[in-house]
This record gives sequence, structure tokens and C-alpha cells, in this order.
Amino acid sequence: MCGIAGIFENKMTSRDLLSRRALAMRDQLIHRGPDAGGLWEHPTLPLVLTHRRLSILDLSENGAQPKRSTSGRFVLTFNGEIYNHQELRAELLQQDASLSFSGHSDTETLLTGFELWGITETLKKSRGMFALAVWDQRDQTLSLWRDRVGEKPLIYGYFSGNFGFASEVRAFEIHPEFERKENPKAVEYFLGTGAIPGTLCIYQGLQKLKPAHGIIFTLRDLQNQHIPQEIPYDPEFLFGTPKLTTLPEKELVSSLDRLLLDSVAEQSLADVSLGCFLSGGIDSSLIAGLLTQTSPSRPKTFSIGFHEAEFNEAPFAKAVADHLGTEHTELMVSAQDALDLVPKLGEIFDEPFADSSQIPTVLLSRLTRKHVTVSLSGDAGDELFGGYTRYRLVPSLYQSIKRVPLTVRSVAQKTLNTLPDSVISLLAESANALLPRSQRISQPQIKLQKFLKILSASDLKHTYQHLITQWEHPGRALLNPANLVPVGLDPCYWTHSSPLRNMMTADFHTYLPDDILVKVDRSAMHSSLETRAPFLDQRVIQFSRTLPNSLLIRQGQGKFLLRQVLKKYVPNHLVDRPKTGFGIPIDRWLKQELKAWGSDLLSKKSLQGYLDLNAPWIQKQWEQHQSGTHAHGYGLWNILMLLSWRDSRKNIKVTS
Repeated sequence: MCGIAGIFENKMTSRDLLSRRALAMRDQLIHRGPDAGGLWEHPTLPLVLTHRRLSILDLSENGAQPKRSTSGRFVLTFNGEIYNHQELRAELLQQDASLSFSGHSDTETLLTGFELWGITETLKKSRGMFALAVWDQRDQTLSLWRDRVGEKPLIYGYFSGNFGFASEVRAFEIHPEFERKENPKAVEYFLGTGAIPGTLCIYQGLQKLKPAHGIIFTLRDLQNQHIPQEIPYDPEFLFGTPKLTTLPEKELVSSLDRLLLDSVAEQSLADVSLGCFLSGGIDSSLIAGLLTQTSPSRPKTFSIGFHEAEFNEAPFAKAVADHLGTEHTELMVSAQDALDLVPKLGEIFDEPFADSSQIPTVLLSRLTRKHVTVSLSGDAGDELFGGYTRYRLVPSLYQSIKRVPLTVRSVAQKTLNTLPDSVISLLAESANALLPRSQRISQPQIKLQKFLKILSASDLKHTYQHLITQWEHPGRALLNPANLVPVGLDPCYWTHSSPLRNMMTADFHTYLPDDILVKVDRSAMHSSLETRAPFLDQRVIQFSRTLPNSLLIRQGQGKFLLRQVLKKYVPNHLVDRPKTGFGIPIDRWLKQELKAWGSDLLSKKSLQGYLDLNAPWIQKQWEQHQSGTHAHGYGLWNILMLLSWRDSRKNIKVTS
């Protein structure tokens, strides 16, 4: 795992200056690669590629980057891992027995593949996570490429006549000719969902490369500041429509078990120590169970807990670890731990980010890095196998509420919204207690508040919209909103006849890459920890797309097929409980331990410095939250994280 950056300066005054600026950009990413730093300069063009290295495979100099191919045609700077690179290397040798390799890094395998097969064909054959840049000396092109799901970040754009790319925004901020001008669309989207979606970047002039896409710049493009069209390198993965399987359930359980075992085995390949995050839920417990089968030694597992029982999964994780016989490490988190971390979140996450589970994820990553360099995670199990509560509740819930006229529902919503937060909480807890244990939900008061939001939904898509946004009308926090439609409502994600599949597709292409994978990448890499997600093996993804709904949700429970695989490794009673998000008690903390911090950021004096924000409206929401009449914790967290991020950018030291 690494950090990459590069620059093409049309207005370069000297090669020394170009090198100093490129090195400054590179070293802004030192947390992503503390082990070494590399630089490659084009002999005649104002082009520099750089690399920060976290050594995982081939710890010798043979794994150093940027790296040139044997013929000298390609120069590669690469962030990520190609899990099947040994398989690719064997295929290359079968095709050309005269090939020789100086080391055993996946970087060298990629470059050899580029020489024999071309870039797009090599990437299509590759299973892994990556963001990479390639200079083609023969064709005089610079191309950028990103993995299929978007696990690894890659940002690019023009500024002041120059072109640059990097793993994180902070690499651009150090450049003296980069103007830090915020993108209003990115800000508004962020206030709604707590993440910056799709190709948008917080700064104007920059954009993120789409997952599963590449972009090829000719020398003329770079000189004329032209952005070519991005191209998919594996169209079948993106646009294919696999047929639903008719195989027997027992056979599918065995097939999924084998696929996941293969994925965990491949993703365990490393020349450094490796462990596994363990929350005690279905996904992480399954990955830990699989790791016990593939690891030659006793696996290490890591979990985090809270003193608030409602959010504390540590006992469940410990029970699973004891059953599996892992070497388990646990950290209990207090409100003070969060308080100490909160002011640093803007710096850690590079762009504004407000999924409150960022706090435990950062702390878990720090704990894990003290013991290992690589950690497996259970991310993407929900999106692929129907795990989120909304998947099993929303379709039937909407069918029920739509029988009531919209005008009546709107009146009911307004009336119920006047109830104090304490009454809402009591109603939620009482209703939840009436459900069968297997169908109960965690944080029922939060779920009830979301239900109140969807009462006025006009269709299923807008029911989903209300559930994925923290503010019903996020533009109200701004003085000049564009009232943007959430990206998850893009019609391209809503082409299935199944409401369940539509929501899963939207989440896979938006919530997963924009929120979950950003959270894990920035949290872990800030501690120089590499994380890997076995569920995101492309074979597992394609398999999940063939499953009928009955193998995803059955008898009110999500992840049915995944649960059947898990039974092989962990007894049902250890994981059969309401789904718990990896969150924190944000509503209560903003009223107590974090109240002073929030009050300072949202004070009239503080908000006066931001001409885009609707200060009176924001302060009213804060007052309502503090009085207990409304619980606005998650929406306010978005605003607070935006302000915290802005504060973190005030003292950036720009290079010469």
C-alpha cells in the first residue's frame, strides 16, 4: 500500500523547481508510505512521477517505485495490491519462457503484463485494489487507472496551467500555484450524506477517477489542458447482467465458501505481519473464520468497544475470537478518547467526511497497526448479500404506508415531529421489544426518526433517499443551495424490477465507494496500515449478482446465504442478534462530552466567517438538539465536520 503523485508543469521555470514541488507533493503522503520515497523525472519533458512506499511484497529494492519496464517503454507508480499476481506471472512465463524477473513484487508483474498484453488487458486479468499512473514512452501518453470498486483513491486535474494527480487532496494543497477554492456542489452533497460522492472533489478543478475506469492523456492533452473521456477497462464487470442462478442452495453455499476461502488466501499474501478486524458481526466473523483455515499460524484479531452498552460489540467479538482460537486484542473507547480525536478528523480524512463511525475506525486502525501491517476486513458483505436493515424493511414498509393518502401522511409526519425526543425514544424501544429477537434492530429510536422522515415519501426511490440523507433538505444549511438530487437516485441504478436489487445496486456504486471505502482507506492509511476486503474479490461480486432475492433475505433476516456459510465456522448463537452499525452515541455526545467543542464551532462568531452557510438555520438546529425537542446529531455532525475540515486547512504551509 502506498501513496502516489505526479505533475506535468506547463509553466515550469526550472527542473530543480519542478523536482522540489513534486517531492513536496509526494511527502504530503508519507503516512501512506513511510518506508521509502521514490521519484522519476522525464529526461526532456516537465513530467515527474513520485511514490511513497509501505513495503508489503518484496521488501527489497526490487519492489521500489516508480519502476520502469524491462524495455524502458513503461514507467509505473502504483498504489495497491494485485492479489493474483503470481497466477499472472505464471501465465506470462507460459506465454514467453524467456522472461526473467528480478524480484517477486506485483509491480514487476504488472509492468511485464503491460509489455506483453497491454495495459487494459493486464488490468482486466488482475484481481486487486489499485490506483496507478503509467507513462508510455513510445506513445507519449500518461494514463491513470483505478480498481473495479474504488478501494484506492486517485484524484487528478489542471490548475494554473499544470496537470497533477495524487492519492489525496493534500498533495495538491502544498503546490504554490494551486488555488484552494471549494466546489459548492461537493459541499451541498456532503451536507446531505456526510460524504463527497462520485467523481466530485472538495476543490474546483480536481476530480476523482471513476472506479473500473482509466483515462489516457496524450502529450497534446497535457499541454492544452484537455481532459479526455474516461474509459472502462472491464465493461462486462460494470455493465454485464448475469442470469439468476437455479443451482440448489446447498451447492451455492459450498461454492460461496470456496470462493471466499480463495479470496482470503490470496489476500493474505504478504511479506509482513497480517491480522483481521473483528466486530463479532456476520461479515467480520466469517472473514476471521476463513482466515483460521488459510493462515499457517494462529491469526491475530482486533476489536474495539464502548462503555455505552448499546454501541458495544466487544463482548460479541471476544466470544467469536475465543471460539475460533485467535490471538485477540481489544480496546475500550471512552468519550474522552473521541473528544481527543475529533479535532484531528479534518486532517486525517483529507476531504470533509462525516460518517461518525470514522472515530472507532481510526482508533481500531491505530490499535491494529501496533501489532500488524496488514488487516483483513468484512467490508462489502452488506452491499453484496443484502445486509442493511433498509433492504428488508423498506419495500414492505413502503407498500404499507402508500395505502394512506400522501396528504394524510404529511400531516401525521408534521404532528409526530413535534414530539420530544424522549417520547420518540420510548415509543421506539417499546415497539422494538415486541418484535421477534432475530428481527429487532439496534438504535431503534434512530430508526423511528428515519421512519418519520419517509412518511411523506412519494415513491420507493424517495423513501430510499430519506434514509441515506441526514437532512431532509440539506440545502437549508446553505444560503445559495442548488437543491441537488442525491447521486444514489440516478436512474442507472434503478433498472431492476426488484426494489431490493435497486437499493443494493445504488449502495454498491455510491455508498460503498464514497463512504465505506473512503472511511477505511483514510483511517487505516493515516496509521500506515493496509486493509484488504476479501468480499470485494470480483469473483465474489459476480457470484452475488446471480443470487435470487430469497437467498439474500429470508424470514425477515438479511444475508441468508452468507449466514449458511458462517455456520461452518461459528455457531449461530454467537452472531444471531440485531445488526449493529459501527457507530458512536453521537446524539448524546453532542449534548454532553462534545457540547463545548460543537458550540464553539457553531457559534455566531465562528459561522460569520463562512459566507456560504445559513448561520441562523444551523444555530436553530443546534438549539433544538440541545433542548431535546429534536435529535439532529447526525445532520449536525456533517456541518461540524465541514467546519472542522476548514479549520484544519488554515495553517497549510505551501512549498516554494
